[in-house]
Amino acid sequence: MNRILGGLHYLVAAVVALFFVIGPFWDWGESAWEVFNYFMALAVLLSLYYAYTWKKGLGDDADTKSYVHHKTLLLGAVVLALWFFYTWFTDMQGGDVAENLWLFSHPLFVLVTACVGDKLWNQG
Repeated sequence: MNRILGGLHYLVAAVVALFFVIGPFWDWGESAWEVFNYFMALAVLLSLYYAYTWKKGLGDDADTKSYVHHKTLLLGAVVLALWFFYTWFTDMQGGDVAENLWLFSHPLFVLVTACVGDKLWNQG
């Protein structure tokens, strides 16, 4: 099951990265992002869950490298969740969302979900 979830995290991260890079050259409208945001939301929630679970499971005798790795992943997942859901919900309600918010959340999304996907893949 971990390999499947890890592979899905890799896939979603790769698609977001691809859409982010070729977006300025290809005008497919907002419909692709509107659909894909639901998959991204699931990946964000799973990333937040796994990052919290891994950080919580470290114990008191964790080495410094492991502690910093898991703490950074958890903090990145928290920032991603806050940023992504604020921007997405504001956008869904027709609010004025600055394009810069999406420009920062998409690369952060790719980093966090790819790291979680890598850890899940290696655990499987």
